[in-house]
Amino acid sequence: MRHLWAGTLALAILLAFAFVAEAASVGDVSIPDSAVISKDLTQLTLNGAGLRKKFIIKVYAGALYLSAKSTDPAAISDMGGPKRVLMHFIYDGVSGEKLIEAWRDGFKNNLSPALHDQMKPRIEKFCSLFTQEMKRGDEILLDLLPGTGTMVYVKGKLAGTVEGDDFYNRALLMVWLGPEPPDKGIKEGMLGLAK
Repeated sequence: MRHLWAGTLALAILLAFAFVAEAASVGDVSIPDSAVISKDLTQLTLNGAGLRKKFIIKVYAGALYLSAKSTDPAAISDMGGPKRVLMHFIYDGVSGEKLIEAWRDGFKNNLSPALHDQMKPRIEKFCSLFTQEMKRGDEILLDLLPGTGTMVYVKGKLAGTVEGDDFYNRALLMVWLGPEPPDKGIKEGMLGLAK
């Protein structure tokens, strides 16, 4: 009986180490290889992760979680079900004003003028949720819960929700996956194309 218990414990330890080994590491940040959307307990898989840099400064590690992996931005936008973007801040001290400015630039640079105009009220609602300074180790979670919309968590607390699945799929995801992402490396990373 003792040998069986010891064997079970050894297997559990090996599995724990295997789980940790599978997690991605981006900018010295360990990125979990899966995520659970708390509202409906859907488990998502890490599609990819990358580093957002501004010049030589590492700003945050970004990760995209989906129900099925894909390297195609159009397919990801069309994919049904929950999704998550994780932003883990590396730079110590990104103000709310800088975040809002970056969001507005990201939407403007990656949406057609017509889509940007259509989404503008929801873009402004989304931007209004980023009032806090983000420090090293802080996280933002952007969850798509179908039928509810974009749930924005800042530092572990729900900051607000932006209605409509189309906002997440057609606008928010394009900030990273569109033609002019803030950083080429983060787009390739989140698409799982980084080498």
